[in-house]
Amino acid sequence: MIFKHWANLKNAFPNKIIINPSVQEYAAGQGNIKGNVPVEEYISISEDFAIGADKNGYAVFKDPVKALDKLMELYSDGINLIQKSFELESLSADNCGDYKVYGSQTTAGTEREQQQALFVAKFHDIYENSYVRQYPNLHSGEQQKNICRPVPQRRLKLS
Repeated sequence: MIFKHWANLKNAFPNKIIINPSVQEYAAGQGNIKGNVPVEEYISISEDFAIGADKNGYAVFKDPVKALDKLMELYSDGINLIQKSFELESLSADNCGDYKVYGSQTTAGTEREQQQALFVAKFHDIYENSYVRQYPNLHSGEQQKNICRPVPQRRLKLS
């Protein structure tokens, strides 16, 4: 299996560094809730993908550590496809941004693997909200700084 560091990844983001925990239910269009995340779609896949909202109304996983563990269990084919297609290192805290970006750009593999890769990208769009610091910006409302490193430009590996 490609996840040679899975034991370390399971605890890559321990609860003590979750910056934006789930503190309210996520109901699109209600109160300060932002966006329109299909909460029921995630729950139908696994209860470990339960979504709440942080204090600012952004969608977050209620337990991001369990959510990531479940993603790796259920979507390993999609993760492997992204890794192989873009010559990435194993999924980790240092490269989760890569998997978010490249998951939606994968064109290789089977239809099932491509669907899994797309889900991996969508998953990380929510997942990172628990670990993103939000800073006020007078010109654009809010500016986010992700703990994941910036994504370098890569070319699709043709084989």
